[in-house]
Amino acid sequence: MSLLHTLLRWRRRVDHDRVTTFARFLARRFLEDGVDGAAMRAIARDAGTSVGMVTYYFPTKDALFAAVVEHAYKGLLDDLGAALAPDAPFE
Repeated sequence: MSLLHTLLRWRRRVDHDRVTTFARFLARRFLEDGVDGAAMRAIARDAGTSVGMVTYYFPTKDALFAAVVEHAYKGLLDDLGAALAPDAPFE
């Protein structure tokens, strides 16, 4: 299965509140162990859930990594949008 197919499948079933919760744990685990070194069991344990629940929402590590990156960029884009809004105060 291609990465694009996996990501599209992931987007259809994603629960953005769950992504926010997982992203915090994933980022820490990926920083500590690297993407390749991060074990699904450790990720599930950190998040307080089962491996099955993690793989339901994120079928591959690529999908997990994409969720972390997307979550980080979404926050950045939201902040930039607010700062660049025409009615934003100038500080």
